[in-house]
Amino acid sequence: MKQLWQAFRSLKIWRIARDFLWGLAFLETYKEVLKEKRKVESLMNVVLLGEFLGLPLMNSTIALKMLPYLYPHLHDWRKSLLTERDITDDLPDLH
Repeated sequence: MKQLWQAFRSLKIWRIARDFLWGLAFLETYKEVLKEKRKVESLMNVVLLGEFLGLPLMNSTIALKMLPYLYPHLHDWRKSLLTERDITDDLPDLH
């Protein structure tokens, strides 16, 4: 029982150290990649849904074929676009 507890404790310490080092090394890069991913997804949504709004950006058959893949993300995208933003929200991210 004591060996099991020591193994669990060393595993927990190892996990904490690993998470700390990962955050120290890659957290800023990870946040930037997520921001770029949101920008690309937003652009893709505008291109695909722009056809339905009257913007002739893409062939309508291609947009209709891609619509089932877009549909699960529409609610989150709409919510992110409709949230009220302030200029100070992005202030810490400016370099």
